[in-house]
Amino acid sequence: MTIHCFQHVSFETPGTILEWASAQGHTIRFTYFFEDGFRLPEPGSFDCLLVMGGYMNVDEEDRFPWLKQEKAFIGECIRAGKCWASAWAHS
Repeated sequence: MTIHCFQHVSFETPGTILEWASAQGHTIRFTYFFEDGFRLPEPGSFDCLLVMGGYMNVDEEDRFPWLKQEKAFIGECIRAGKCWASAWAHS
C-alpha cells in the first residue's frame, strides 16, 4: 500500500506510523506544506491519505491560502475511500 502524508509543520511527523508502515511493507510519500513550492499528489498515485495536524485552523484561508485547495483534495479522498481511518481499520 502507498500512503501519502500531508505534513503541515516540520516538527510534527507521523512518528511510529512510519515504523508500522515499514513493518507492513508499505510506502509513505509526503507533501510538506511548510516548504515553498509544494505540490499535491495525483489522486491515483496512493491508496491512503494521512493528514497531520498543525498550528493553523481550518478556517484560516486568508493566512494559509493553500487550505482551500487542501480541503477540497481531502474531500475527494474521503469520497474515494482513501482516508486513513478506513485503511487503518482494515489492516
